[in-house]
Amino acid sequence: LGVQVLLGVVTAIGLIFCSETPRFLQSAGRPEEALKILTSLRGGDEQVAKQELDMVQAELEEEKQTGSATWAEVFTNPYFRNIVVLGCFVQFFQIITGINAMVSFGGTLF
Repeated sequence: LGVQVLLGVVTAIGLIFCSETPRFLQSAGRPEEALKILTSLRGGDEQVAKQELDMVQAELEEEKQTGSATWAEVFTNPYFRNIVVLGCFVQFFQIITGINAMVSFGGTLF
């Protein structure tokens, strides 16, 4: 338990040093910062970063045009409903077969 808490604390401290994602910055109306971070992620190649940022902007505009889904759509739309049902069945069979216990305690048991 102590190791898990220690790793969680290290991860939380590491998050302080992480910058915002270029996608978030672009959606928040801060494209200069997004380009700066994306350029550093792409090894200083500003041309590639600009192309990728243009693709991000196109995706954001497409998402705005599409709109957002509601929880009612998840259960009334047959496509989404089938995905939810399939996911529930997979989780159910994982629990029934005990694979989670084997993954968690397999090293101890064997």
